[in-house]
Amino acid sequence: MELEYTINYLDEKIEEINAYVEMRANDMPEDIVDKVIKLKDRSVTVLEDVKAKVIDTASKVEHDDEFASFLDQVVEKSEAAVEYTKAKIDETVAMVRHDEKLKEASKQIQDTFDEIKNNDEVKEMVSSIKEVTASIYSQIEDYMSKPETQETIAKAKISTVKIAEKGVVALKKLLKVED
Repeated sequence: MELEYTINYLDEKIEEINAYVEMRANDMPEDIVDKVIKLKDRSVTVLEDVKAKVIDTASKVEHDDEFASFLDQVVEKSEAAVEYTKAKIDETVAMVRHDEKLKEASKQIQDTFDEIKNNDEVKEMVSSIKEVTASIYSQIEDYMSKPETQETIAKAKISTVKIAEKGVVALKKLLKVED
């Protein structure tokens, strides 16, 4: 691999990242654009640093097979770095879109809830349910406080105890247990 090709390749990759961010910036809110530009700037700085290192290394070493292998690695790693940067930009845009969809769905749910809550028919129905419930509760309280109801409950308790006692006697006979 030639030195000139590698330098040109790095310049192309820097331009590719810049163009990619410009293209994607239209899909993003301003605060996200700032984050993506910072990501792009870090990637461009890395590529420029690599380019400077390649130029510096080229001036110090012999241009042999080992240097050609070094240039091949630079190209390969630079391509991977650019693809990684583009993937991170895409992830950021996707997260923003997802967040926007969640916010919209949440707003729609809240609007629907507010609409239901403020609907006069719903308010009347809730009020009616409250009144009916209060009326039923009052009727139950009235019924339970009547002397004849309390007398019936007391008789039922006594009958329950008698039945339980008879059950114990029958069980003892069945099991042949003596007192």
